[in-house]
Amino acid sequence: MNIIKCEGCPVRERTPFADLEPDLLDMIDGAKKTRKYQRGQVLFYEDNAVFGLHCIHAGKVKLYKTTPEGKRLTLRIADPGDQLGHLALFTEQPYSATSEVLEDSTVCFIDRKAIPALMAKSPATTWAIIHSLAAELASARNRATDIAYRSVRERIAGMLLRLKARYGKAENHGVRLDIVLSREDLAEIVGTTKETLVRVLSDFRQEQIIRDIGQNLLLLSPEKLAKIAGYLD
Repeated sequence: MNIIKCEGCPVRERTPFADLEPDLLDMIDGAKKTRKYQRGQVLFYEDNAVFGLHCIHAGKVKLYKTTPEGKRLTLRIADPGDQLGHLALFTEQPYSATSEVLEDSTVCFIDRKAIPALMAKSPATTWAIIHSLAAELASARNRATDIAYRSVRERIAGMLLRLKARYGKAENHGVRLDIVLSREDLAEIVGTTKETLVRVLSDFRQEQIIRDIGQNLLLLSPEKLAKIAGYLD
């Protein structure tokens, strides 16, 4: 498909390229390809060589690692305006995780050769990329702490609250999570088995903390979830 030009991109304000001058946006366009992907397709695999930076224009993409036992742990979900592959790009290491499309997506790919020249000409872009890397590393550290010290019930409650912060839509009786995730997806985010996740979600339903609305979850009592997660005394 034809490339989506940076200058007219509706999600550019959420990227490190938000404040670039037109000539630098043109430079990115000259090093960029735009592709459409369907759910389940893979952008890159763990341990593959890195050739550039992926920017999400539309859709959602998950990033996950596979354990030696073959289990998956989802590290993050990328939304429009997010980038993938920047950590591997700047450490000059292979990808440390696999990225798989969660819903039909449009993704721009910027050749790695264009990035150093772009950063040299735009200190603001350099700082924005550093900020993004720092936020990603902090999130990974927090996830590792959760898995090490929190029970599965606490982690599931915390996950639902994080999803609420990003995808929550107010409804008459609660907050609907406006994202379609399978039970496998949710289990991989928490770092547990599907069976354990289903059992805890069933407990939350019986406690009238959540209920189902079609393919979405409705959070009936975010306050109870916060207490379970340990965010409230």
